[in-house]
Amino acid sequence: MLKGLYSLNENKKFDNYDIESHFTKKQTNIKLNIDTLENIFIEMLNYEKNKKNKANLYADIVLKKNKSNISNVEYNEGKNKISIKNLELSKNYKFKSIKEIKVSTYKANIKNNDFILKYGKQIEIIGSSYDSSNLIKMIDSKDNKSNFSTINKDIKINLKNIITKLSIPLSNFNLIGKIEKGKFVKINSKSDFSENEILDITLKEDKINNKKILEIFSDLQKPILADYSFFKSLEGGKLLFRSSFDNAGNSDSNLNVNSFKVVEAPAFAKLLALADLQGVGDLLKGDGISFDELEIKFSSNNKILKINELFVIGPSISILMDGYVENKSGLISIRGTMVPARNLNKLISKIPLLGDILIPKEIGEGLFGVSFKMKGPPKDIKTTVN
Repeated sequence: MLKGLYSLNENKKFDNYDIESHFTKKQTNIKLNIDTLENIFIEMLNYEKNKKNKANLYADIVLKKNKSNISNVEYNEGKNKISIKNLELSKNYKFKSIKEIKVSTYKANIKNNDFILKYGKQIEIIGSSYDSSNLIKMIDSKDNKSNFSTINKDIKINLKNIITKLSIPLSNFNLIGKIEKGKFVKINSKSDFSENEILDITLKEDKINNKKILEIFSDLQKPILADYSFFKSLEGGKLLFRSSFDNAGNSDSNLNVNSFKVVEAPAFAKLLALADLQGVGDLLKGDGISFDELEIKFSSNNKILKINELFVIGPSISILMDGYVENKSGLISIRGTMVPARNLNKLISKIPLLGDILIPKEIGEGLFGVSFKMKGPPKDIKTTVN
């Protein structure tokens, strides 16, 4: 048995530790009881402990030649509690099985996680709240390594409230699905932002093409796109997203957002909006620039994200773009055309004979327009305008 004080930093206060171990030829039993003042952050739960608060960790561990079993883990820090029962890991410390996880945590003295995960014939998650603020960022991570490749089970989730990145309430979250080799192969999920605003997510297999099809419909686009800086200035609008992808990381996707506004738009876009009466009205009201539709058709693999077509149509501005983003370097290369005074162009197009000659019929084109190119690394993008 070892018992005493420890410090991971010579300038920091000492914390208590208590370690009891028993050895045999077949296994090692360890009981661990440690206090800590170190910073702790669990991204999946959006839980953070700072150095001002002391936490206690107790674990009962059995180490064998081919596996490890953690029969009990208790983490306590004030009102924050996390407990794990019968966690079994392989000799490479990959997940094998678990009985139960209970989570109850607070953020700014408001409960943000309160749920139980049970792992039996199926995975069942039930509770009153879950903080999903970092979930989309984690799902979008390029790290394809998984310690859960042994999971092959049906899953059922029922949560009364979901906390999103923007604190927009999402309630009555219900999901049924299937996990194979640690990855979702089937999802059917519905939840509510309000009485008349919903979020609907489906994932299904396309066995003929050996791909998966993900579809997301949301009456509010902002909670879904909050982690992507490109969409930071969008306000309002409904979202429809469809993606077809395979296990090698290749995908073809389509994103559509209807009836939205862009606030804090780039200065030159605001100037172009002044060429149209609708644009002047929007800017004087301070509401941003109105758009009817945004559609992005793009494909991606492990090396590059290719924007096959991006077009935005509004009463004051229409934009058509294409280009690519390199995953490793972050290099951006985009070219496009911005057409101000859409209503003025529409008026000219109605002039007999002359309108057909002057105004092309393609989306995003008109008599008045500006072409542009943007290229360079994220922090040093060069823009040229013609």
